[in-house]
Amino acid sequence: MGIGKNLPAFLVCGVDISESTALKIKYPISGVGVISTFMESFDKGLRESSHQVESAVDAGWFLWRVRGDELVYLRTIPIGDDGKPEPVAIGEALQQFIASLESVSPSQIPGSSYTLKLRSYAFLLHSQGNPWDYRWNLIPKDWNSSLKNQVGSLGIGNFADLESSRHRRINLREIQKDYFIDFIGADVDLGFRVAEQSQAHRMVLSPYLVYLVMMGLEKNKISPFSIYSMGKRELKGCSIKETGLIEYPLYYIPISGNFSNCEELADEPIQINISKEIEKLEKFEKFRNDSYRLIYKKALERMPNEES
Repeated sequence: MGIGKNLPAFLVCGVDISESTALKIKYPISGVGVISTFMESFDKGLRESSHQVESAVDAGWFLWRVRGDELVYLRTIPIGDDGKPEPVAIGEALQQFIASLESVSPSQIPGSSYTLKLRSYAFLLHSQGNPWDYRWNLIPKDWNSSLKNQVGSLGIGNFADLESSRHRRINLREIQKDYFIDFIGADVDLGFRVAEQSQAHRMVLSPYLVYLVMMGLEKNKISPFSIYSMGKRELKGCSIKETGLIEYPLYYIPISGNFSNCEELADEPIQINISKEIEKLEKFEKFRNDSYRLIYKKALERMPNEES
């Protein structure tokens, strides 16, 4: 499948319940009930009609994966004239997701003081024309069907059309009828490694996503939420030792709501200067792309000419 810099970007947002395994062991009946109720009410609240925008570039929230007690969503983000995902659209989508998190009722376990501790995260899939960004990885639900050879049935013409679909809506729901939707590439791997750093009552953001959010905050004042630094973290499997890319700068948005988070957020938030952080993140993204470019160059040199 082709890779194209004109592909729309996808905002990925996920929510998980902290310590859910221990909760189900301690409360095998009521614990499961509380978790199930949360997942149903959260999904309904996020995907209800008020959040669905039928336009050429946005079809609302799409439930991409359910991983145990974790819900993972996709939302299409249009690409601006500068070739980058539009910060305003990102900010508005994040506000919707955060509002859903903060509106969750403090589901109680009968006879206890337990309330749900939610972890959340967000990252971006954005093809900038590099082979390492992300690409579609669709798997037919029925391998015996002729659909696998009829890409036109996806409602997007063919995968070459994805390359020129900058201002067209990709109908994920239509594709989902016959295919398991997935993506493969560095954006995906890095995003889910960032997700592993999530903590209760904090939405952790990937470096490229937070860069765009900060651009929107600085230029358009689009979001009411605050962003804090988590410092640099080493992410499993994401280091490139040849270039010294070992740690990644991470940030978070505090999530308030109908639950007590004093215990979870006891550490002092690290204040940031938006303008300075934007400069740092611009340098980091260049460093990250240069690092990937180096390892791809080395890989091509090792490949036979006909393969490369």
